[in-house]
Amino acid sequence: MSYQPLDETNEEIRLLSISPERPDLKSEHGSFPRRVTTTGREEQLTSWWNSRRANPALICQPPPPIPPADSYRFEWGDFATLSYTWGDPEITEAILLDGIHASVTKNLAAALRTFRKLNYFNGRFNLWVDSVCINQQDLDERSYQVAMMRDIYARSWTTMTFLGVAADDSDKALGLLKTLAAHEVNKTTGQLRDILQDHPWHLGGQGEWLALQAFLQRRYWSRLWIVQESALAPPNMLMFAGEDSITWQEVQDGLTSIHTCLCGRL
Repeated sequence: MSYQPLDETNEEIRLLSISPERPDLKSEHGSFPRRVTTTGREEQLTSWWNSRRANPALICQPPPPIPPADSYRFEWGDFATLSYTWGDPEITEAILLDGIHASVTKNLAAALRTFRKLNYFNGRFNLWVDSVCINQQDLDERSYQVAMMRDIYARSWTTMTFLGVAADDSDKALGLLKTLAAHEVNKTTGQLRDILQDHPWHLGGQGEWLALQAFLQRRYWSRLWIVQESALAPPNMLMFAGEDSITWQEVQDGLTSIHTCLCGRL
């Protein structure tokens, strides 16, 4: 893959656009046509300010995980960042990057395949992925882009977190977390605690709780960057296990509900 150099003084970054699946490209070959663009800080700030002046409601309302086109902050569109585990660097799949074959880790290929199936990032809403949007062979670029990562995550509309493919009944785990989160939001966790004392399977059988345990033991949660990314993550951050998703806010509320049921509210 041949990368065009970035303008370091303008703090440019590259962004991916994932094209829809095409019949002439077999999905089992892992081809994902995409486009690389760049954006700099000056353009970001100017466009962000203009969008706020044109639509003041954006300031007051919590943003949706996927922005509608009329809410894009920049003239060229908007972008999200991707948080994921790289996985074994020796296990790769081929993708098409600007028409050229490139290798990415199996986990990243699975994330891109999921987003393509969900029809994300195929227009003006783009995606920043560290391993692809940074020229890993250019040590100087890699150094200053890594130093910018905090700003990149903070400037993005949201972060998409991919915890891996669906496994170990992960759909049940996310469903249980969402139910627990609803109790926390509705201030009914205390009532739930009383019910669970007499009916421990009120929220489902043992399978749901084992699924949640497996979900919370995924490798993603032990990543080096997890603390920083979680601290910068907006509440609307979507977390994916396969095609099933949950917001970061729901995860926090669900875990808070569990703590309340087990330990009581502080």
